[in-house]
Amino acid sequence: MNGTVTVDVTFDEPLPPSARADLSVDGTIELENLRDVLFVGRPVHGQADSTISLFKITRTARKPRA
Repeated sequence: MNGTVTVDVTFDEPLPPSARADLSVDGTIELENLRDVLFVGRPVHGQADSTISLFKITRTARKPRA
């Protein structure tokens, strides 16, 4: 279904007067929230089932990490 799933939702507060049965809505479900994280995309020279070198970035230095 193109990356979509159906979920059942329960509200903690009363619905607004404009809400009606079988109303379709879009939403985002956040499973986890990582703080202080730097996202790094896949290196262009990295291939499946291979080993490449990466760098670990710390507050004081950049260290090679295999």
